[in-house]
This record gives sequence, C-alpha cells and structure tokens, in this order.
Amino acid sequence: MIEVFKTHIDCICVAEKVQLSMLEISPKLKINFDLEDCDRILRVEAENIPITEIIAIIQKLGLTCEILQ
Repeated sequence: MIEVFKTHIDCICVAEKVQLSMLEISPKLKINFDLEDCDRILRVEAENIPITEIIAIIQKLGLTCEILQ
C-alpha cells in the first residue's frame, strides 16, 4: 500500500525529523520526500499506514499535511 501526502515541508532537516518520528511509531514504513515538487510530496509505503499519526506528527511541527487526491 502507498499513500501520497501534500505537505509544507520545505527543508531536508524538517523532513528528517518527520521521518525519525514516523519510524518511531512504525519502523517498517518506507518513506520518501520530494521537496522540489510544488506539493512537497511525502510518499509512504507499508502494509499498514498510520495516516492519522503521520498527519499529527507533521502538524505538531506547525506544518500542514493532507492526503493527495
């Protein structure tokens, strides 16, 4: 299963913090960022993706995150 999120993550240092936090809640996630895309894409691959937790982690950092339709 793959989920794609639109974010406002604009630097690699924030992306790394998000990735570490996400791996703490679910170590089997495969995480990929495309910060050069206009939607600042976050791609997550796993059997079970904790969507609400991912969004909460990013919102805790004062950023927005939503599933890209």
